[in-house]
Amino acid sequence: MAISVKSYINSFNVRSASILLIILIAGDIIFILFTFLNLFLHINDPMLNVKTERGYSEFYQYIKYFLISVLLIYISIKNSSIHYFSWVLVFVYLFIDDLFEIHERVGTLIANHLEFTAPLGLTLQEVGELSVTMAASVVLAVFVLISYKYGSKEFRKISRDIFMFLLLLFFFGVFLDMAHLTVDFRFSIKFILIVIEDGGEMLSASCILWYVYLLALRGTKADYYLCDFLGLFQNNSTEIISK
Repeated sequence: MAISVKSYINSFNVRSASILLIILIAGDIIFILFTFLNLFLHINDPMLNVKTERGYSEFYQYIKYFLISVLLIYISIKNSSIHYFSWVLVFVYLFIDDLFEIHERVGTLIANHLEFTAPLGLTLQEVGELSVTMAASVVLAVFVLISYKYGSKEFRKISRDIFMFLLLLFFFGVFLDMAHLTVDFRFSIKFILIVIEDGGEMLSASCILWYVYLLALRGTKADYYLCDFLGLFQNNSTEIISK
């Protein structure tokens, strides 16, 4: 099936959603710039650093995850579909985990009962945190997969789209995090990796908030979805043509 690029783009170009995305990304960029200015101008305010727990950027993330959860509940009620609550659980967990530092605190409890040399240069604390993250991911994935199996065609496509954004979140939040922890980079490279890691998480969350807000506005039944454009998760890739 051939898709006009113009038609495809227009299906996502809802004015208020586009404005929201611009505002969200602008906020992310400002926090990233603050991190660099904090270092190079010797402001020395840890609250301006994207890596600081409960810093300004962290509260910005809390708001995003909270709004994503609320919008998904609204979408679920609007469509009389319980399947969207599986995604609500995912983002409620991300919100609670960030707010109460669940994987850090439970990771500490686990680390206190471990007695071995951690691989890849990790500390036992980091092993504990990673274990909590992976365990939570498996449990949440089970709920999403069950919903995906019994959900509508639209829900499945929306789930694919959200999953793609979560892959980005996972890449920045877990993969890059492990990279800068396990490899002994010099300070400048490690600092840049940390900024990319947390900045990437912020941008990923902004994209997810934009997407669910777009769903709330235009409805879940649409001509096109992001997964159509990328040709992912399909047996036959969709052909995209330009006019």
